[in-house]
Amino acid sequence: MRTEDLLPFWENDLPGLPVFCLPHAGAGAGAFRTLARDLRPALNLQPVQLPGRENLVALPLVDDARQLVEWLGPRLLPRLDRPFVLAGHSMGSLIAAELTAWLERNGGPTPELLVVSAYAGDFRHNRMAARERTDRELAQVLTELGGTAPEVLQNEEMLAFILETIRNDLRLVRGYRPGYDTVDVPILAVGGTDDPDADEEALATWRGRTTAGSRVEVLTGGHFAVFENPDAFAALIEERLRTPEQTLLDVLRHHLDDDAITPDDDFYAAGGDSLIALAVVGDLKERGLDLPLRGLLTASTVAELVPLLTPAAAPEPTHRPFDALGPADRALLPAGLQDAYPASTLQVGLIYLCELAGDPSLYNDLVGLRVHAPFDGEKFRAALRTLTGRHPLLRSSFDLATCSTAVQLVHPEVTVPVEIETGDGEALVRAFRERHLATGIDCGTPPAFRIHIAREPEAFRLTLAIHHAVIDGWSMAQLMVELLTCYDAELAGRTPQLPAVPADGHRQFVALEAAAAESAPFWQAEADVPPLLLPDRPAGAVPDPVATRHLPLDPADVARLEAAAEHAGVPLKSLLLSLHLRALAHATGRDRDVVTGLVANGRPEVPGSAALIGLFLNTVPLRLRSVEGDWAEHAGRTWEAEQRLLAHRRHPLSAIEQRLGRPAFDVSFNFTHFHPYRQVDDLQVKVDEWWSYDKASFPLGVDAMIDAPDLGSGVLVAHDPGLVPGALVDRYVDALGTALATVAAPDRPGEDR
Repeated sequence: MRTEDLLPFWENDLPGLPVFCLPHAGAGAGAFRTLARDLRPALNLQPVQLPGRENLVALPLVDDARQLVEWLGPRLLPRLDRPFVLAGHSMGSLIAAELTAWLERNGGPTPELLVVSAYAGDFRHNRMAARERTDRELAQVLTELGGTAPEVLQNEEMLAFILETIRNDLRLVRGYRPGYDTVDVPILAVGGTDDPDADEEALATWRGRTTAGSRVEVLTGGHFAVFENPDAFAALIEERLRTPEQTLLDVLRHHLDDDAITPDDDFYAAGGDSLIALAVVGDLKERGLDLPLRGLLTASTVAELVPLLTPAAAPEPTHRPFDALGPADRALLPAGLQDAYPASTLQVGLIYLCELAGDPSLYNDLVGLRVHAPFDGEKFRAALRTLTGRHPLLRSSFDLATCSTAVQLVHPEVTVPVEIETGDGEALVRAFRERHLATGIDCGTPPAFRIHIAREPEAFRLTLAIHHAVIDGWSMAQLMVELLTCYDAELAGRTPQLPAVPADGHRQFVALEAAAAESAPFWQAEADVPPLLLPDRPAGAVPDPVATRHLPLDPADVARLEAAAEHAGVPLKSLLLSLHLRALAHATGRDRDVVTGLVANGRPEVPGSAALIGLFLNTVPLRLRSVEGDWAEHAGRTWEAEQRLLAHRRHPLSAIEQRLGRPAFDVSFNFTHFHPYRQVDDLQVKVDEWWSYDKASFPLGVDAMIDAPDLGSGVLVAHDPGLVPGALVDRYVDALGTALATVAAPDRPGEDR
């Protein structure tokens, strides 16, 4: 295929970043012809042609988004040889996002920006795709939406052709299941004031689709507002794409009132002074850049200022310390605190369970590894100071009784207990682990973690022990990576490169958790089914899941499971969850209302939330009403069940169980892809021999893992032999192993060859 077929308006010598644009349902590249013309020279908009339309009408239409991306990606790749933007309108938004994920998976260049318009990031159906419609009804919707010339809709032959394409595209939209969780590309989501399908709330759901930050903008107009406001649309994209030098020039030109300022001009010669310098620094900070005031006061030219620009640190919290507590509670706080605010229900529940059980090992997590580098105590403690300074939760303690509510007390600084020993590393680590699990951690005394170092001749073994009330699995990975990064930088005598931490992340989560009280009626209906294994288990009973079984998966197995998930149109997590549910049904003989606990991520949906360290996970009951059908159909229903729970995932499990008057489930499922640990590979220090320990509180716990640093990929099954019969666990493990082997088989039935 020629490039001009895929990009019929391509002009490679145009200035500016190319913006490759995917069309809406029923449209081809020609729909963007006028917009592309109107945006030049501000933007180099390049409409992308899809098969079955206009100059590619001889090719068959494709009604599966992921198949379409597999066709489109390799053909577009040769033109991605310089920085670019991907954009999509309506249906084109989900295709552009899926194409971005495809590029990330395949190691290709990724866009500087993903622009989505007139579509929600949770992929809810808009009014056109909401239900099947007659030809007349579809034509009426097209008329109401605009964007199609009236004379085209009045031509029966042309209308019939358009409707065929639209029906194909509506099948694509209705059947779409994203092949990714998030992309690592910033997103600009644009809608229209009069488009009910893409209002600000709907567009805000794109924030959960990226780890690189998002922005929502609403223009005046309806479904085609971006076409109606080309200049405003171009300005939004340009603003998001400006380099630090361009941003600096914009700010200086504004404050010096001189549009002719160039990088070679001197700030003071152009009329600058100390007051203007303060305004420039403040304006840059609002635009995400830090410039030292001293640099602006001493540098002679604008060009010399550019190397001094750095990404702005996370903004300071807008709250005042202690303002989340009333005057009576504030009067009860000890002196010397930096802040205090209510603890989350999740934290209180874990600490309470530990006290109730009288088991110091419960909810105590340990992770360890061997570091191939010299141990320098002073530099290691400096790394710890950097780490605790970044994350308030690492400087916190908890008081459940003094105030009217349980509170988290944030201390200005803490000294992390570090126990250092020299000798047989493995033996020293085992001894520390036994000592720690026998004594546990007192969450009333900061910090709620401690470190053990076993020094060896050529390396040292590092063990981190921390209470689960202050950390979840993702945070544990982030914490270990940051600790190693800081120590690596200390050894090299440089500043560690760490991502900015969103301000006030934990307080935002507590507010979101409180708002989740509105989900109580949903859970009352959803969770009101008997547990699978132990219907008479009292709420206060704390299991002891010490027996484990491991089902390893080699890289070829994982690759085939990923292909199977793509075949079923679901994420890999949902496929594994569906196999878990089928194995449960087989083991228990119950094929209706199969219920499992599902670990759900409730992090605040703010840019950079992945860098937060804390406890943002909740475990909620997922109920599958039937396990009938083949594995692909069952995986699809499981994915739909997950989507149904998404809006309610922050409602605390303790609140659900309190309303039920009993445990909501006795089996839990968790999926973790441990890709954060890959960052350690870029450090000068090298690590190996990872291990971990945690003790949960469910009779049967199932952890599906991809690239875990200690166990690799596979499924770990832990159970309490005193509560769950070994024969039942055997049936479950056998059924799950058979299901994994069948779905991951090279000759799996139903897969296209």
